[in-house]
Amino acid sequence: MEVHGFLSRGMNVKRWIAALRRAKPAAAIRAEVELSTDLSGDEAIALRLWRPLAVQGNAYAQYNLGLRYAIGQGVLQNPAEALKWYRLAADQGYADAQYSLGIMYLLGKGTPRDKGEAGKWLHSAAKKGNADAQRSLAMMSRDAKSALGLPDNEKPRRSGRDR
Repeated sequence: MEVHGFLSRGMNVKRWIAALRRAKPAAAIRAEVELSTDLSGDEAIALRLWRPLAVQGNAYAQYNLGLRYAIGQGVLQNPAEALKWYRLAADQGYADAQYSLGIMYLLGKGTPRDKGEAGKWLHSAAKKGNADAQRSLAMMSRDAKSALGLPDNEKPRRSGRDR
């Protein structure tokens, strides 16, 4: 979020956030956290704002807390903790969290590797239009076809039992 444009035009940021809260509470939360982080450059502020919102069940905050644990931004990197927060947001249907959770299962980060669970979460995110999930599923499909010795454009044939 570009903060400097608001400040250079003399806009009162606190009034802007208050108005945003009345109109769109979820957008206000996002704006306030991003604004606070941008202005201070301090990740600890973002974490102090995200954590209570995540605990209260805000999927966007849960996803962002998971992201910080996944990459170690402002906290020690902790894949198991990242997985926990991604799962909470993914269970609420948050597509970016579903994608991230799928990748963690695919790679075995914070959990044992599980391609079935990975595919489930990637498929959920892909159905919601998450392009990264769509690409990941396409790569998984291509890898599976390659393992079966099939060309990329050929579908696996069903056995007589599957019909």
